Amino acid sequence: MRDARQSLPILMLLGCLALAGCSSQTPTAPAPDMTGQRVFLVGFSPNEQVRLTFEDRLQSALIEHDVSSVQSHLSIPTYSALEHARILAGADAENAALILVVRRLAVDAEGYGARIPPNVDAATRTYRTLQNFLASADQRPAEPPPPSRQVVEVYGYARGGTGARLIWSGYSWVDFDGNLDTAIGETAELIATNMARSRDAIRANPGGTL
Repeated sequence: MRDARQSLPILMLLGCLALAGCSSQTPTAPAPDMTGQRVFLVGFSPNEQVRLTFEDRLQSALIEHDVSSVQSHLSIPTYSALEHARILAGADAENAALILVVRRLAVDAEGYGARIPPNVDAATRTYRTLQNFLASADQRPAEPPPPSRQVVEVYGYARGGTGARLIWSGYSWVDFDGNLDTAIGETAELIATNMARSRDAIRANPGGTL
């Protein structure tokens, strides 16, 4: 994942996930501070090897930044089994406060426009609940994407009694050069770095506006 040209925030009291730098000048809420809490990681890809590798890389990157997390593939071994009840049960079993879902979207390289899937909130282009996100499950083939302009989207859902509500989200345009291993590693590191920076900013300015 290299040479990002543009990055757009999703605004709904949400953070801008700076995968390659955030271009928005609008103040937004940072990523949640997960100090003392655990994150349940869901790499939402029909390519089983990509999912497993990404979740492992992201977990390792988060450890380096003192964020506790656990990979969903340890309790939900196949993409087809990533259902609402099973994800919630997996997060419950790990006592994870946040469910972090990461997915690659197809992009129209000509017009730099992401395909907006069904069940998305029209005003914010976000999925307000984990259930809405899962209802938009991407049905494209599991083969690795061709080199092109891509979008990576990240959703953070706070676990609740019967569901999970959106508290943080973001996405970023990236130019993918075909090296899947590099893209996975860089994406994982950048997500972890963003979460750590937001945590540190919250600690430095508790109750303030970032």
